[in-house]
Amino acid sequence: MDTKSTKEGKNEAVSKGVQKHVPKTEYAEVTGGLLTVAIFLGGVFGLLTSIFYYSQVSVFLLPFIFSENMTLYSFLLIVVFAPLGEELMKVMPGVFLETEEELTFSPFGWMILGIGSGLGFTLLENMLYGFSFVSQFDWYGGGLLLLARFLLPVHMLTTSIASYGIGAWKETVDRKYLALLFVAMLIHAFHNLFALFVGV
Repeated sequence: MDTKSTKEGKNEAVSKGVQKHVPKTEYAEVTGGLLTVAIFLGGVFGLLTSIFYYSQVSVFLLPFIFSENMTLYSFLLIVVFAPLGEELMKVMPGVFLETEEELTFSPFGWMILGIGSGLGFTLLENMLYGFSFVSQFDWYGGGLLLLARFLLPVHMLTTSIASYGIGAWKETVDRKYLALLFVAMLIHAFHNLFALFVGV
């Protein structure tokens, strides 16, 4: 009897047994409570973006204001810097919940949290735009413009894409999924370019 072959067979059997008992990652369920927190945090991070991020960007873009090149200023602010900063901030609720609550979400769970965060961000942004629209037009015109913004839920779409990418990257450690964050920024940029063009 070949002792070496017997040992190799036993080692292979043990190896297979170990592989069968490797514990799978247990993902946390995205409950209604967690989704509510994500919606709330989406608004909070949206407010922080408005106060701190845009104040710094505006300082950086001051030369364009002084040169009265408002077209380029608006393009850089709305089409370049807004998608960059906002998409990075809108995935923060998922990061916050995983870190503070010591939870692990699946890519799909991340996507759901991203939709919630995007909704919170949308509610805050549309509230701010609502005041602006009503002051520029009237209640009827401002309401129609606000309705148009609600019918284009770009923040929920882009944040779900970016969040799924982060969740898939955390699960697989494959950096190619991070490209979804840039896809989200690109969609956001084209949306803002269209809004800038039509004046909404």
